[in-house]
Amino acid sequence: ILGGAVGNVIDRMFYGLIFDYAHLFYGKVVDFFDFDFFNFTLFGRSYERWPIFNIADASVSIGVLILLFFYKQHQADEKKLEESIQPVQAGNPDLSDTSEEKKIIEDDLKNDLSDGETDKGKEISV
Repeated sequence: ILGGAVGNVIDRMFYGLIFDYAHLFYGKVVDFFDFDFFNFTLFGRSYERWPIFNIADASVSIGVLILLFFYKQHQADEKKLEESIQPVQAGNPDLSDTSEEKKIIEDDLKNDLSDGETDKGKEISV
């Protein structure tokens, strides 16, 4: 997403100066593919050109789709992490929400679960 946004900003800021057709910030987006192909009619509508494909805009769109696609997996990982922390807290009533031990345990569990592993069979010492 950031790459696509930066690509559009660079095009708008500098290409007018580079190709000497506009002032700073008045450039045009030039990172696109424009294909010309045969004319055809589909469902009563005539098509003479293929839509212009902008690389930066496609990067932004694909980035958003990836975020939406993997959001559910991220939520499942967060839920697994919370469920892993609850038994540890139940076993030690001295752990409060602000305690340093809880933060250490959360960090350890995040590191363990970030590799796709589960905490089954692992001893968690407090």
